[in-house]
Amino acid sequence: MYTSGTTGKPKGVAVSHGNISHYVDAMLSRHAIAQHSRFALLTSFATDLGYTSILLALATAGSVDIGSRELIQSGDSFTQHILAREINVIKLTPSLLAALLTHYDGKLTSLNHVFVGGEAIQSDARQVIRTLLNDGVEVINHYGPTETTIGACTQVINDVDAKPIAIGRPISGMRACVLDDNKELVPDGIVGELYLSGSGVALGYIRQSSLTDQYFTLDPWASDSSRRYATGDLVYRDESGDLVYVGRKDNQIKVRGFRVELEEIELTLLRSPSVSTAVVILNSEQTLVAYIKLKAGAVEQQSNLLNLAQQWLPHYMVPSAIVFVEDIPLKSNGKVDKSALPSVQKNVEKKRAETPLELTVARAWAQYLGCDAETIGVEENFYDLGGDSVKMILVIGLLKKQGITIAAQQMSKINTIAGVVELVEGQGQAPKQPESVVLLGQQAEEVIFAIHPYGGRVDNYRQLAAKLQPEYQLLGLQAPYNYQSDYRFDSAKQLAERYVEEILVTQPKGPYRIIGWSAGGTLAHLVAATLQQRGRNVAYLGMIDSLPIGTSRKVKSNHDYLLNSARYIDKHIATKLAPTCSYSYDELMQAIIESIFSSQPDFPLSRDVLTAALQFGVDLGRSLATAQAMQEPLDLAVELFKATASEGGVIEPASFTQAFKQPLKVHEFETTHAGLLEGDAVVMIADLIKQSLKRKNKKNEGVTG
Repeated sequence: MYTSGTTGKPKGVAVSHGNISHYVDAMLSRHAIAQHSRFALLTSFATDLGYTSILLALATAGSVDIGSRELIQSGDSFTQHILAREINVIKLTPSLLAALLTHYDGKLTSLNHVFVGGEAIQSDARQVIRTLLNDGVEVINHYGPTETTIGACTQVINDVDAKPIAIGRPISGMRACVLDDNKELVPDGIVGELYLSGSGVALGYIRQSSLTDQYFTLDPWASDSSRRYATGDLVYRDESGDLVYVGRKDNQIKVRGFRVELEEIELTLLRSPSVSTAVVILNSEQTLVAYIKLKAGAVEQQSNLLNLAQQWLPHYMVPSAIVFVEDIPLKSNGKVDKSALPSVQKNVEKKRAETPLELTVARAWAQYLGCDAETIGVEENFYDLGGDSVKMILVIGLLKKQGITIAAQQMSKINTIAGVVELVEGQGQAPKQPESVVLLGQQAEEVIFAIHPYGGRVDNYRQLAAKLQPEYQLLGLQAPYNYQSDYRFDSAKQLAERYVEEILVTQPKGPYRIIGWSAGGTLAHLVAATLQQRGRNVAYLGMIDSLPIGTSRKVKSNHDYLLNSARYIDKHIATKLAPTCSYSYDELMQAIIESIFSSQPDFPLSRDVLTAALQFGVDLGRSLATAQAMQEPLDLAVELFKATASEGGVIEPASFTQAFKQPLKVHEFETTHAGLLEGDAVVMIADLIKQSLKRKNKKNEGVTG
């Protein structure tokens, strides 16, 4: 079996029949894989990732379904194949799992076991795993270097929200020790290097005895002369005794699930007669950057070095950028000071996305490239920005949800936003309006966006929408759970970033007018700030009985947030339940759902969507309570519409002084919090908004952006 090496050539690992027999026996004793199961082989025969499927199929009288390259370039093709071939077991990297299944809404009824391995489990994969667990699929985190015969530890994933997900415990016949730099055992909870010993340890590297002696050493705790393998992986044991992966000890890293030696890339670049020194790093954006010092008098082009790398290295090891430097910075001990290397300079003259179609494609790219859509030029290459085949699959799936269909083969050849737009327009396609955006009332030339309140829906704004007509149309931004029931988020900022992208797709150019009631006003503040940070013209911010983002709030328990979320559906919910302290969180969730459906037989949401709505309220409540105040006050005039008879307390204007540079304009109404969107109050608020916008339109005539 082969793994990546340091000499520019792959390392062959000598694995015995005994090693393989041990692995198969241990895996089958730990995981109940049925006889005659169907396995999908989705990776190369040359690496050990696919051998789990091959060997376990042979041992269970099963069959192996060999997938084509095209199969894993499209989520639709993959899911159709799994269903048509009735596949029971698959093994793949978490990122590929996320790419293939993130946008799948159905149920893969034949799947029983999914093995994931080769890299850490990120948030996209967690969403997919959560769905699989809900469908009754056993998902196993599978860990093991090639040098320990495919797998050494496994962990059945039960808690997908554990951060990080453990790699588990050694399989039968294997032992794991966590050692410090002196090769002494460390206590539980302390990070050290993972050493593996037992029946799975391979014989060594073929024809590389010195390298074998370096990594395969005698096990001092073994009763015989067996050896242990130094993995180079840093781990610790948690309180339950499971191993948790932290990172790499040496220069070997993981890029998109592949083991990569940075020195191997550096040695390849040194093949150029012009290169004196090459240093390769994995930067904060998880892309490879090569820093090159040329020999005296030498002249070289970035494109020539990239072509050299592409000639000798697999695609996942080709740097995304080449940076020429006069000198490589060094520390006092003579080692390279990687923190002092210059950042990659980006071209500021590039043409940005402007049309709705360009913005839709840029937004899809940005979501998986980990950047801002507005920083991507329409002529920039997807792969040069850190894209890869996995991210390409995710982008294609997201674009399909937006009404744009493009084949993986086409995307791999086009590579630019401009090219995608040309292709799509030639096919007569057009992007759909984001599912989050709801027209409240009738269309008009001028647009106001209304951010959903705590409950995540926008029905509360319908009376206000009617009163703003005919001058303005009100577009409500509803919470993602309304159309993506498994959506979770970590912070209010993450949620606001999503809403900004959806606003920009709906209305590519400003000025932007944002309002929000209750928690929606707090989110509206964060959305307006995010738009301004991107250089967009925010003409109006109206906060209806809301606090600024970052205002001190008491952090409550999940039980309290759940009850608060339920009160937006049934304000008397607490009186219908037993004391909430007698419930676990899951029990309280089920009790609330049963109470709502029993008291409202015609309740419009399904159980799944109601569960998602309640959970969204919990996440939103916690994220608003823990949100930080803006570092700089927002340079924007804001109007506050304040209820003086609010049940939950009266909003104090003083809380706005640190959030905004311009004076706060306050309008008070003798009504309740909910009463602001009803009766005479909503008529007056609509009139005040229109008056303010009329004054601003005269003042800012001709300003866009």
